[in-house]
This record gives sequence, C-alpha cells and structure tokens, in this order.
Amino acid sequence: ERKCRDKVVIATKVGFDRHGEGAGLRGEQIEFWIDESLRKLRTDYVDIYYAHTDDTAVPMEETVAAFSRLVEKGKVRLLGGSNYDTWRFSEFNSLADKMGAVPYSVMQQSYSYLYAHPDVAPAYTHSEYVNRERLRYLAAKDIPLVSYSCLLKGGYEDPSRLPSEFIAGERLEFIRSVAREKGVSTSAMVIAWLANLYKISGNPRIIPLFSSSSAKHFIDNLKALDISLSNDELIALTNA
Repeated sequence: ERKCRDKVVIATKVGFDRHGEGAGLRGEQIEFWIDESLRKLRTDYVDIYYAHTDDTAVPMEETVAAFSRLVEKGKVRLLGGSNYDTWRFSEFNSLADKMGAVPYSVMQQSYSYLYAHPDVAPAYTHSEYVNRERLRYLAAKDIPLVSYSCLLKGGYEDPSRLPSEFIAGERLEFIRSVAREKGVSTSAMVIAWLANLYKISGNPRIIPLFSSSSAKHFIDNLKALDISLSNDELIALTNA
C-alpha cells in the first residue's frame, strides 16, 4: 500500500459566481473570498489561490495588486491563473513584473489525452482546450500546468460518459491497448502520460488533477505513479 505524501496542497479559487454574489476579479472580491475560504477551511493560509477565470471587465492592475497583497499578508503562498487565454496570462505576469508584484506561478486548464473537435467551442469564453502553443509557452517560462478534467468524466472507462466534443477513434484505442499491456486502467495510463509528458521537448511539467467516484477507482488511478514509460512508448502515445 502506498504511503501518503507528507505534503498536502490546499488551493481555492475566485472569479466565478459564488452564492449569488456575482463573478469577477475586482480587488474587493479577491480579498473577501480568500477570507471566506480561510474561515471555511479553518486555516491561516492556502498554498495556491487561483483566478478561476479571466475577467476582462476589471483593469488588470487592480487584479494584480489585490492578489499580490494577499501573498504579502501571508494568506496565500502562490498564485495561479485558470481558464485564461495564453496571451492574457502572459500579460498578467508581465504587468506583475513591472509593478513589482507577485505573478502567476501555475496555470490550470482543461487538458487530457484525447483531442477535442476543433469546431466545438468550450463552455466558457476562456476555457479553451490546451494546444501546442500553450504548452510551448509554459515550457519556455517553466510554469507547470495543472490539468483539470483530465479523465473526461470517466469516459476512458465508460465510453457512454465521454463528452461529445472529444474525438475517440484510433487515439483512444491506442492508449487502451497500451494500458492493457501494462495491466492498468486506461485512466491510469492517461495520468501517467500527462505526468511524463515534460520529458518530450516543448512540454511543461503537468500535474493531473482528478477525482474518483469510488475508493477503488481512486486507488486504480493512483497506480499511474508506478507506471514506467520508456521514451519510445511516451513518443508513441503522444504521436498516436
């Protein structure tokens, strides 16, 4: 049985509508909701505070300054941007540098093994699916990507649950065949591929973010940590 890690990362977000209070990244919203999160989590600080999505209606200087103040106060250790266009994420960090403020240290975006249909728009304006340009940007800046929804709502194990915007086809069959050879679930293989993708040039470090509907599924998914992928296998999975 795998021992628990000695480090737990606590993260929270601000930006989408919460309890009817309205969405946004105004300074007072950023500061109000961190205090609410700290109260509910019964902690003095969080490791990561994310902007849940970009807010183009608020001057970026206001957002940068508000987030930075929370780091200076010790309520937050690191900042992250979720559901941002790459250029806006980059603009935030450039502005933070000019202001002597704290930049985003991590990006969170929907990312998985399967490709989405190119003509299908995501649910939210800035929740664009990760493309190679975004990966190259993150790799060049040494910024890790936290990939949410990486298991596509259980669709790798039950095709009926696979969101319609994702392409199954030969790529899905290939990773399933590799998973069978390794004696693991397809979901575990997806997690292993994501976690090892940085070994291929032009890719950042990726932290797969996933949950499970049962303890068994969770343990099955954790087997990804024990999967050994050769360079040839990793390239084959990537290029399938």
